Amino acid sequence: MKAVKRLAVIVGSVYLFAGCQKELSIENIGFQGVASGSLKDNSSNCLPATIMGNYVKGSVLTDSDFVVVQVNFSSPGSYKISTDTSNGFSFEGSGVMQDSGLQSITLKGTGNPALMQQTNFAVTFDTSVCMFSINVTDSTTAAPVETRDYFPTTDYSNWTYANSKTSDTINVRSNEKDRHWLANNYRMFINNYGSLDSDTSYYRKKGVEYFEYGYPDLLFQINGPQAGDKKVDYAFLNDSLPVNGTWESPEKIVTSGTITGKSKIKFTIEAVNSTLTMGSVTVDSVIQVQREYMFASDQTGIYQSQGAINYFYAKNIGLIKIDLGNNDIIYAKRWEIF
Repeated sequence: MKAVKRLAVIVGSVYLFAGCQKELSIENIGFQGVASGSLKDNSSNCLPATIMGNYVKGSVLTDSDFVVVQVNFSSPGSYKISTDTSNGFSFEGSGVMQDSGLQSITLKGTGNPALMQQTNFAVTFDTSVCMFSINVTDSTTAAPVETRDYFPTTDYSNWTYANSKTSDTINVRSNEKDRHWLANNYRMFINNYGSLDSDTSYYRKKGVEYFEYGYPDLLFQINGPQAGDKKVDYAFLNDSLPVNGTWESPEKIVTSGTITGKSKIKFTIEAVNSTLTMGSVTVDSVIQVQREYMFASDQTGIYQSQGAINYFYAKNIGLIKIDLGNNDIIYAKRWEIF
């Protein structure tokens, strides 16, 4: 696999605010049939979920324990949205939806958490499936609310990266400016490659997913983006998925050597809540994400792996390590988070 030419620094920020939408009880009459829709937006990204309540080992859930999910209803009617049962408890909501479009639905919790641990749930509606996590504690005192920001975008936050095989360094700074594309706001980052030219990157966060507006296919293009090629919005991290959780980037038209075809990246969560030691510094709450680069030539149309790279993200610090393989590692040697 060809060496990566540039460091893609991944950032974002999160606010899980549920919109105030109209929801009707199943007792209301006036609609026949079953509602249809999705837990995802038009780009197939999971919509955010808001966790409410206090989840304690051995304590039966009450009416104060619930989750609010966002649903894109394509047609009104009766609905039932539920999760699997995990660690002794689950969530469910049902009713009759009068309107189509984006709606907020409350899923009431039932059961008794059995173990003190982070508990992952798969929520389903129609043919869509999304994930969220709940932290079960061992105390009746509510756990403090934590931000799950695995790449801060606050003004002037900055990182310095070094390469284990070379003397190259990369300085990255979050700019105070945003840019607007595809109906989204992106935070601009300035990347300085030592004696090389500087460039910019653009990132955003929605719910538990982090996005880049860029070229996910650069690995395949020897001379960079092809003439006329366009940037795309793609998710590079989901901080709510369990180990082995996967997703994919959009397909792009690329050139691998002299062969044309399509490329995509398959993302896999390799580890969550792990620790990582770099020199004398140990960082916790780390998510490891594998990026497997896939290519399908025009001749065969069959995707094959071209190699994989592992990215490591630390809560409230950001990208701290990229393992390129063959003992070639890019790592954060300094950071300032404002």
